[in-house]
Amino acid sequence: MSSEKTRKKILDVAEQMIAEHGIGRASLRMIVAKAGVNLAAVNYHFGSKQGLILAVFKRHIDPINNERIRRLDALEAEAGEQPVPLEKIIESFLLPAFQMKLKDPKQRQRIMRLFGRMHAESRESQKLVFEEFSTIFQRFHAAFQKTLPILTPALVAWRMRFMLGTMFSMMIVPPEFEKFKLSEDDSPELEVVFHQIIAFVAAGFRADATGLERKGAEK
Repeated sequence: MSSEKTRKKILDVAEQMIAEHGIGRASLRMIVAKAGVNLAAVNYHFGSKQGLILAVFKRHIDPINNERIRRLDALEAEAGEQPVPLEKIIESFLLPAFQMKLKDPKQRQRIMRLFGRMHAESRESQKLVFEEFSTIFQRFHAAFQKTLPILTPALVAWRMRFMLGTMFSMMIVPPEFEKFKLSEDDSPELEVVFHQIIAFVAAGFRADATGLERKGAEK
């Protein structure tokens, strides 16, 4: 087996083991046994179990984040010195994740199971994985701040967290809830739903900040 195939095999098995058993219970011994490799192969490719865990998450996170940056770069180049419209920034952040959901629902389920395990079990892994978001968070924070200069940096950061919460909640909605309807005509296309999400998040960003650290407010 080639070096690249060995690496992929280890990642595939580690992802399956973490999703099924959790980060703590998915031992390196279990992973190497199922992958048919030795511990030296894990150390060679990933350095440690934490390095392997990070690699499992990064192969899902990185393509989405790269697409986010590509879209934001294009928007900022088009806008020049002007701020990018709020809805466009939100769309450039959310759309890559939703496109993944639409193209490969099974992949979306695997990713959400992985993140669920991480949140439930391992503070150390949480810190390791979310450090991967620090650069993109700063990048989008700057774009939101330029578009909404009336908000303090702290409020922009909070509203970005609320945006993330909306994104994750929509991505993990089980099929039973997706079928829930208030009326017979309450079955919009996914594109319509996505634009409703953008409108909802944009309204949150634009919400009145009086008494919530609005710039220029009396102290």
